[in-house]
Amino acid sequence: MKTLLIILASVVGFCKAQIVPSLLKDINIGQNSSNAIGALKGIELGSKFIFSANDGVNGQELWITDGSTANTVLLKDVNAGPVNSNPDNFFNFNNKTYFVATTATEGSELWVTDGTAAGTTIVKDINVGVANAGFTKIFQTSNIFYFLANNNTNGFELWKSDGTTAGTVMVKDINPGFGNCNIANWTDSGLGYYYFTATDGTNGGELWRSDGTSANTYMIKDIFSGTASSSASFHTMLNGKLILTADDGINGAELWKSDGTAAGTTLFNNYNGTAAASPNVTFISTIGTFGFFLQDNKIFKTDATTGSIQSYSISLGVGEYVFSRFVELNNDLCFFKKQTFFSSSFDTLTLVNFSTSTNNFSNLKKFGVMANSVVPQLYLQKNLNKFIFINGTNSPSEKRFIGITDGTTLGTIIPTFTGPAKPVGLHTTNYPILFFNNLWYIVLSDGLYKIDYSSGIANLVSSNYTSYCGPMNNFVSNQLFIYNNKIYFPGFQSGNGTELWETDGTTLNTFMLTDINNGASPSIMLSPTHCLLKNNFVTSNNVFFMANDGVHGDEIWRFNNTPAGINKKSISNNTSIVPNPFTNELKITATTLISKIEVVDVAGKIIYKGIFNSKEINFETKEFLKGIYIIKIESQDGSVEYKKIVKE
Repeated sequence: MKTLLIILASVVGFCKAQIVPSLLKDINIGQNSSNAIGALKGIELGSKFIFSANDGVNGQELWITDGSTANTVLLKDVNAGPVNSNPDNFFNFNNKTYFVATTATEGSELWVTDGTAAGTTIVKDINVGVANAGFTKIFQTSNIFYFLANNNTNGFELWKSDGTTAGTVMVKDINPGFGNCNIANWTDSGLGYYYFTATDGTNGGELWRSDGTSANTYMIKDIFSGTASSSASFHTMLNGKLILTADDGINGAELWKSDGTAAGTTLFNNYNGTAAASPNVTFISTIGTFGFFLQDNKIFKTDATTGSIQSYSISLGVGEYVFSRFVELNNDLCFFKKQTFFSSSFDTLTLVNFSTSTNNFSNLKKFGVMANSVVPQLYLQKNLNKFIFINGTNSPSEKRFIGITDGTTLGTIIPTFTGPAKPVGLHTTNYPILFFNNLWYIVLSDGLYKIDYSSGIANLVSSNYTSYCGPMNNFVSNQLFIYNNKIYFPGFQSGNGTELWETDGTTLNTFMLTDINNGASPSIMLSPTHCLLKNNFVTSNNVFFMANDGVHGDEIWRFNNTPAGINKKSISNNTSIVPNPFTNELKITATTLISKIEVVDVAGKIIYKGIFNSKEINFETKEFLKGIYIIKIESQDGSVEYKKIVKE
């Protein structure tokens, strides 16, 4: 009886707090889609949300909303008439939103808005006339942003802007004339200037610096003397010095360091001591005052201040090699190495820890894997000082696994799955993993699991849905998101298609919010990356996502933490249900016309639904299993009522 009371209380609580998504606005009226890519590419400005949409009249233009239907409006028809301006590349700067848009008179240029039509203007027609400036943002500070642009006189060069027309200027014509400077590797020194590589048309691609003024934008050193390029690639800032790989034409491609001066830009380490290029250098991490690099199966520990550099060889057996990227964990480094046995269809995968304090390697755990295993994907959860890793393969499921480690042997576990199958959804693509309330949540092909590190158990939360994109093309990271202490995700259920679901981590409270596109057709037709969480949006904390209800086309939908029932018309007491408890039949009588009925079990699974236009409804319940159900009754006046019913 105690268990039953707990279930009843939970179900009643669910009914009172259910969130119901609603259409933000039918921007492109009818079944046409608004192409409201703002739900994917928009930006929050103060209490408003700015995005791009097409209403079928003005083309793809700039829109704004405060989360209400009435205040979801066309902000400005930038390219007047039905032709698109295609607003894109949104970013905020000094309490305004900047974006790139195209007009018939200025071409593609940088625009700005303060959220009003009058305050939506072109920043500057950099490439005067209908030609495009090709704006590409590089970096921004609190009072200035840097970008590349072409004014049709100097080619693509370095520009800066304070957000005003007068303050939008070219920093320097690095490659004089029509040539492009080809800026890359932009890095903040933290000392008031920036490092980058550029071509001046004479010295090739070399190391440059700039503080944003023309006078102090110059090449630091012609590392590869003459017109050839040093092919510099930057790794990290370490103790005030830039660590990079460069080729001076004498020593091959090696590690260099620079303090921003010609004299202080020197060869750091010539690995093989010859003019031949050494094996590729891969930056791993900066920990404390040391930088760590991988080269030729050795970990190099460098100190740019003292100039010291030590190497530590990774112990590798026959057919063994470093198999994954490195992860910093508790100031140590973890990685995988793999050993291939050519006479067998099985390989071994070993998780290794490198202590940055003792400089020792420890093999934490060895796994048997199929020969065609993919590189494990490592998901670091620094808040718990642990990371979760996955090995996926297209081969039999017993060689797929999920693990968690704290960097020690005893602290490395492979959770036991309690569901109907092993983690068969592990394949060669990214997995939807979310950390929530000290547990890891992951969507596999047989359902949503939660992993408890302390117990080593992975419990099945719900198997009422499967991966929307299919087992070979799983969710991307933002298809699971947290809002108001709940997890939301696009899930599939037979009879309802792909819809938006909610869970608090319990099977009882995992359910579809509503069947937006009534019936088996999905409302989420495109990638569920359209689901976008907007924290602190206006006062109601709206969540926006793209959906299609089969009537209005692809449009922006929203919900917030105001549950159904706050509005006076959301909950009614207009109906009676007899008998209750019931056996084979139910009769529902209402004072207003009933438009829709849904019955769900305690796991949130819809087991019955129907469309009506009557005040009195009878339907059979012979197929219902004994137990507790929730019936949702929607009336044509907009009221919604939830009642608990029991099948005996």
